[in-house]
Amino acid sequence: MNKPKAVIYPYDNESLFLFKYNELNTKFDTAGAVAPKGWGLTDKDIGEIRGSGHIGIRVKSSFEDCCGCFDSIIITEANIELSFNIIYDSILGEAKKGKNVICMKKLEEEHYHSLCDICRSNGTTFEYLTGDNRMIAESVDNEALLDIKSPVIFVAGVTCRTGKFDLQLALRKEIQESGYRVSQIGTKNCCEIFGFHSFPDFMYSTINETAKIIMFNRFVKAIELSEKPDVIIIGIPGGIMPVNKQFTDGFGILAYLVSQTVKPDAAILSVLYEDYLQEYFKEMDNLFKYRFGYNVDCFNFSNFKFDYQHSKEMGEKCYTIIDASFINEKIKKYSTCEKPIYNVLNDRDMKKMSTYLINLMSGDENIEDII
Repeated sequence: MNKPKAVIYPYDNESLFLFKYNELNTKFDTAGAVAPKGWGLTDKDIGEIRGSGHIGIRVKSSFEDCCGCFDSIIITEANIELSFNIIYDSILGEAKKGKNVICMKKLEEEHYHSLCDICRSNGTTFEYLTGDNRMIAESVDNEALLDIKSPVIFVAGVTCRTGKFDLQLALRKEIQESGYRVSQIGTKNCCEIFGFHSFPDFMYSTINETAKIIMFNRFVKAIELSEKPDVIIIGIPGGIMPVNKQFTDGFGILAYLVSQTVKPDAAILSVLYEDYLQEYFKEMDNLFKYRFGYNVDCFNFSNFKFDYQHSKEMGEKCYTIIDASFINEKIKKYSTCEKPIYNVLNDRDMKKMSTYLINLMSGDENIEDII
C-alpha cells in the first residue's frame, strides 16, 4: 500500500521517532522535516540533532525547499518554545495549495476552525490528534478490578523526557518481529498512527482517582478482549516523582494510578544520563517495589541529561542531549548490576532487551502457551 508522503513541521529533536519508526506508521510515509530558520537546525541531519547518529535526511527551512515531494503536513508539539502564530501562515499557505494537515498539537479554537475550513474548502483533510476523543463514557458502579490475563509490560521514566516513546516503539517493533501479537497504550497523543492506543484522556480529567483506576482497568480489559494480544505494552506518561520542589513532574501521580489498575509481568525504567553509583539502580528498584507494588526488571539509559542550573534560571525543565555513542561506553561500567541496563538508541541493545523480557515472562503461567 502506498502511503501519502508527509513533512514534519516544526521539526526538533522530539520528532525523530516519526522517521526512525516510519515502517510502523500506518497513515503516512515521513518524507521530510522543516524547522523555523531561527532555530539553527537548517541543513542539519535529523538524527544528529537527537544525538542518535546520522540518518541521511536534512532539515529544511521552508516547504519550498522540499520540492513539493509531499502530500501532507504533520504539525508537531516541539520542545523549543514557539508561538503558533509564527508558523500558522506557512501551514495555512500549504493547506490552500491542497496539502492535507494532521495536527498533533493542541490548537486555539480560532486556529482549529480556520484550518478545518481551509482544508474543507480545498477538498483536503484535517485530522486532529489530541486525545479528546478518547474519553470513556461509563459510570463506575462496581469498584472491582477485572483480571488482565495477557502479560503486561510497563514502560516508565524517571522524568517526562527520558526517551520513553522511542522505547515503546522499539519494543513494539522487536516483539512483533518475534511473532507475537502486541496491544499497546502509549504516552503520546499520536499513537493511533502506529496502530495502537493513546493514553486515555479521562486520566487527565477532574474525575476522582478511584474512578480513574477503575476506568483504566476497564480500558485495558476492553483492549484485551477485542484484540486478543499475546502481550500488552503500557507506557506511563510523565515522571515517577518530583525532580525537586520547583519541578514536580506531576508528583508521579499518574504512575501510581496506573500501578493500581493492573500489575505488570515486566517493567522497564528509563533513567536520565548521569554518572550514577551502582547503588542507584537498586534504590530505584526498591522505590518501585514499595511505592508502586512491582519491581523494575531492566533499565534504559537515555541520552537526556537534566540541566539543573539552566532549568533554575529559565524556570522550566531544560535538558542536554548526549550523543548516543557515549551511552554505549557509559553502561559498560554497570555490567555487574543485578538488573540489566540497555540503550534504546542501539539496535543491538533493543534486540537484547526484547529477548530478555520474553525470556523473563516465559516463566509466567499466563504466557506459557505463547512462548
